Amino acid sequence: MKKILLLPTTLAIAIAPLASFTGCKKKDKTDEVYETLVKLEGVTKVERIHVDFTDRKVYDLWFEQPISWRDPSLGTFNQRVRFSFAGYDAVNEMFVRGYQLQDLVPNRYNDLETASHFNGNTLRPEYRFFGDSCPKDISDYSTKYWDYLTAENAAKDFHHIMTSFKEAFTGKWIMAGASKGGFTVNAQAMLEKDFDVYVSYVAPRANDRAETAMYNLTFRSHTERAPISQDYDKNLAQFLGYGIVNKANILQKYFIPDVQNQIKVSHADFTPYFMDNLEKAYETCVGEAGVTFWQYEEDLKQLKDFNGLPEGQQKEKRFYEILSDLSSPSGFDVTNRNGYAYYIQAYKQMGEHKIAFNYLINYVNTLSDKYTISRTNFDTKESDEQGLWFNLCLLQIHLDAWTYDSVFQANLNAWYKNTTQTGIFMIYGSCDPWTSMSLTNLTQDGSETIHEYIGNDAINPYARSHRARIVELNKSESDQIWGLIQQELEK
Repeated sequence: MKKILLLPTTLAIAIAPLASFTGCKKKDKTDEVYETLVKLEGVTKVERIHVDFTDRKVYDLWFEQPISWRDPSLGTFNQRVRFSFAGYDAVNEMFVRGYQLQDLVPNRYNDLETASHFNGNTLRPEYRFFGDSCPKDISDYSTKYWDYLTAENAAKDFHHIMTSFKEAFTGKWIMAGASKGGFTVNAQAMLEKDFDVYVSYVAPRANDRAETAMYNLTFRSHTERAPISQDYDKNLAQFLGYGIVNKANILQKYFIPDVQNQIKVSHADFTPYFMDNLEKAYETCVGEAGVTFWQYEEDLKQLKDFNGLPEGQQKEKRFYEILSDLSSPSGFDVTNRNGYAYYIQAYKQMGEHKIAFNYLINYVNTLSDKYTISRTNFDTKESDEQGLWFNLCLLQIHLDAWTYDSVFQANLNAWYKNTTQTGIFMIYGSCDPWTSMSLTNLTQDGSETIHEYIGNDAINPYARSHRARIVELNKSESDQIWGLIQQELEK
């Protein structure tokens, strides 16, 4: 495995913030590209979309896909793909999020950087059983269809889309994805071996349903990975310690009313375990706030300002405002279709990180100069932690339905170590908690054909966070990656 720890750079690269976009409207006028798309194999519908922020022709396509690629008799569903046209012989980038398709400003966090670099076409497919790409009668309250939410079936979906496009679009193919999408890219490379280049960003992988590596990395000093992190650690430890020490007041004044009143769902839309264990749910939100803070290196100033507030109701209220931004209880809402689909797939096959509060306790006690906490501050016992995520998030009917697919993860480990495939690139951020569950951290050294880069920029936080992309790395290394990708595309 070619593994490179990036050296600090002297330039910070500014990236446009994530922004929602509602400026898409249907355009009825057809054109040559439209006529090409409607003739692609498997396409059931095409809509031209006018997008204010680009001059390109943009389309939504629906592909008919089997619910099970092994058993076509189970029927089909329609999978949505957003396509942006650059040319029939242009490079094609398929960018997968692993979730629903969102109408966001393209290239958020430079997600579409390879298409931008090569002036290519872009395809953004929705993941099966997320968003609008579902069987019509799928339900969070049933096990029907969920057996077929697997990486193997998804890989076949993406292969079908790519091969269909190849009927008319002759350029080379790049698959890229971030986070769960990065996991999806690695799975595609292992299962289908069909794209010319694979670029996975910050791709997680867990050994089981309760992987401890993430809390181990999140809740310890980050100065070894980013020299400026000492101030981040101290202020975050202070913030989290406050939330645990003042749990009783914040739980009663803010957390429980938020669940009961502000989240516009009935109590039936949370699992019974969640409703019977609101204190455990609150503690989980506090722990996950630490993960989210490091994942995106959130605003340090707001933590400094918070820690400078005098004790009292204003500070309690401000704590809950920040907590809700980082880790809201709305994430436990069963009717959150896309969130629920994620937890089903994690429970069945992808794995998830463990809520392991001993790491949090040590972090606060070591780095905070104000708070000392222990297990007595927690309602969650160590024996509760193993299945806590899924007990809070999934209904019992789904907890009882599946065993964990450890074979898939073992195969992914073996692929990472032994593959002879070329054109595989993995990008991570040194301080991103998800890097702790990267393939490289869970296996021995990987294949020499895999190019892995770990951003560790003291000035640009994006390079060392969940936003790590090729353009965020230092110039010499990003130039090297672009050159290697170019070589693959010229083969």
